[in-house]
Amino acid sequence: MTLKDKAAIVGIGATQYYRRGQSLPQTPLELAGKATLAALADAGLTVDDVDGLALYSMGLGGDTSLFAQTLGIPEVRFTAMLTGGGGGAAGSVGLAAAAIASGMATCVVSLMTLQQASSRFGASYAPRGKPGAQYSAPPSPEGNFIQPAGLMAPGQMFAVLANRHMHRYGTTREHFAEIAISTRENARRRE
Repeated sequence: MTLKDKAAIVGIGATQYYRRGQSLPQTPLELAGKATLAALADAGLTVDDVDGLALYSMGLGGDTSLFAQTLGIPEVRFTAMLTGGGGGAAGSVGLAAAAIASGMATCVVSLMTLQQASSRFGASYAPRGKPGAQYSAPPSPEGNFIQPAGLMAPGQMFAVLANRHMHRYGTTREHFAEIAISTRENARRRE
């Protein structure tokens, strides 16, 4: 079974983009609610139509049941939460489509929230103005494995993957540039 022609994205919503720290005192849950209501309005739907949630867990500040209660969704038949790196948010769209195709839900909100209130997501830096400060990140088992190799931020980790791809398949910097340029051109056309 494929998901082709079994589900569709019918509404899109987002909050405005803020400079770091400017979205406060709003909470991630509040921002998520505003984006969801905007998507529902775009689709011509209401909260009463929603019976599923597919959330990318980063930054929501709560789980799916709390989000459903906050929005006043009357019945949730499907809920899933996905974790991962920066590209993980796209996986929640797949979860939503799978829920609809399988009959587990009829209207699923796919959602990701990121509020950069005090620091930049994916940043790795030494504290400013502190002589002798070291580059650091919060301790974690994953970090203990990768940080000794100098892999502190997403760009550094993807560089390792890109170098391997270049070595194995003969990919060039120009090939990667074409992907970046065409992706930005496609995004620009969505205005």
